[in-house]
Amino acid sequence: DPDPVNPHQFITQADGPNVTGPDAGLSYYSARGNYMIGTGSAFPYFTAAESNFLQAEAALRGWITTGTAQEFYEQGIRDSFASAGLSGADTWIANFAPYPTGGTFDDQLEAIMMAKWVALIRQPIEMWNEWKRTGYPDTDVIATSTASLLNPGEFPLRFPPTQTEADLNENTPEVVSLATPVWWDR
Repeated sequence: DPDPVNPHQFITQADGPNVTGPDAGLSYYSARGNYMIGTGSAFPYFTAAESNFLQAEAALRGWITTGTAQEFYEQGIRDSFASAGLSGADTWIANFAPYPTGGTFDDQLEAIMMAKWVALIRQPIEMWNEWKRTGYPDTDVIATSTASLLNPGEFPLRFPPTQTEADLNENTPEVVSLATPVWWDR
């Protein structure tokens, strides 16, 4: 039964079919309460850093005219540092990540997306979506690890099915390399 104090509790889709009564259905178990969207949630929809990087890209593309791409970019880095509990963002910007004001559109977009990539470290699916959308960061700048399931220069192009999905769905596709494109990405 739903919790009357927190009616929008998080219930996975695997548990969802077990919900019965008037509260059953997608609207019951897809709703997001404070666990998902509350202050201090481990799963923020948008962080201040991500918002600033989105605005930096929008300013770069000419979609907004209040503020400059550089201002939003630098504020995004500051917000990223602050959310990680770090200081020294302005020193980092000056020494390691200056906005390429004299660069091309692609140079500037790459700088924004690389900083956004770093800021989204705790949101890997969002990081992946941004890379798929823009092609940045260039996969050659990403360090490889012996713990990686991919070869150097490869980047994940799909998500593997979970064990729960394989257990509950007899049509789950076979597991292939994460570097194999999905059908719509070929």
